[in-house]
Amino acid sequence: MNKTTTELKNLTKVKSINGKIKFVYDKSTPEIKVFAILKVQNKYYIGEAKRSLKDVFSKKIGRAIALGRVIKNYENKIYINVEHIENYYRFVGDRDHELIPLV
Repeated sequence: MNKTTTELKNLTKVKSINGKIKFVYDKSTPEIKVFAILKVQNKYYIGEAKRSLKDVFSKKIGRAIALGRVIKNYENKIYINVEHIENYYRFVGDRDHELIPLV
């Protein structure tokens, strides 16, 4: 999957601010959602893209939109506390380990 030029520009921005980025896909409803989760200095920022029921789902476009929105939230200093993020969406080092079943 080739990245769009906008996505490449935003990924370069993430790298320049020493951020970590993660993409999560929620397919539990017909309107598939893509979340971009950015962590910078122990603060989490979230960007979301939601597919319209009229659209065909595109992973590439969803990622680009969600990434653009998370960068915008970072620039506007709109962050969320890690406690308000589901355990699965967190980065591995921030997860509540007692909630992860041992195999």
